[in-house]
Amino acid sequence: MAPMMAKFFIGLSLLTANLRGLSAQKETLNPEGCGMPSYKSMIVNGTEVKELQYPWAVFLATYFYPDFYACGGTIITKRHVLTAAHCLVSNHVRVQKVVVWYGSVDRRNAKGVVASKMLIHKDYVETTDVNDIALLEVKNPFSFGKDVAPICIPMGPVPFVNKGAVVAGWGSLYIDGDTVDFLRQTSVTILPDKVCTTLFGKYGFSDARQCCANKRSKGACKGDSGGPLMVRNKLAASSKWASFRT
Repeated sequence: MAPMMAKFFIGLSLLTANLRGLSAQKETLNPEGCGMPSYKSMIVNGTEVKELQYPWAVFLATYFYPDFYACGGTIITKRHVLTAAHCLVSNHVRVQKVVVWYGSVDRRNAKGVVASKMLIHKDYVETTDVNDIALLEVKNPFSFGKDVAPICIPMGPVPFVNKGAVVAGWGSLYIDGDTVDFLRQTSVTILPDKVCTTLFGKYGFSDARQCCANKRSKGACKGDSGGPLMVRNKLAASSKWASFRT
């Protein structure tokens, strides 16, 4: 997590329909138990994540041969991972292979599975990051348990402005640094659209499809792209994590 203004994008309007088209097997969002980790902690701000704290967070190894890049992703069903479109397309060239590493905060101990299919938002604009969202379908389904679980996805408008959120990833700790071995987290505040437009309007910010968040001296960095922007959402007597994409 490096000193920078982090920018987060939302493009979930076609997510449910795309899930149906991507997989021959029926998969549904927000299954029972989504967004409820076995380990609960309120300690954030650049700290290492504990095992079982965010069992939906995954590390993506993306191959644009001969180059390799790191990204993040979020498990949303037994077969699907939510990530960023720009992790799968670079200079209009589509990624050749993606390996999803999951099941541990230490990526050296994680399990790997190859993505067999990918779906990039049809209206993704590479120059402005509008609709910067994509889905991966893994070759073999995840087996849910304490160390692997899906996060919840908001299915309608969420009043998240000025709320605290958490970003997690294996990205570098400073600009131009290498990715780290252990998953880390930091807290940010989701900003009003007016502020986001002032800060990022010249970069093509769209308040209909995007949001932004920041915290001085903290944010997402290289290798964090595609990972979860998480908000704790209270439903009845329980509290669940819901995710957008970074």
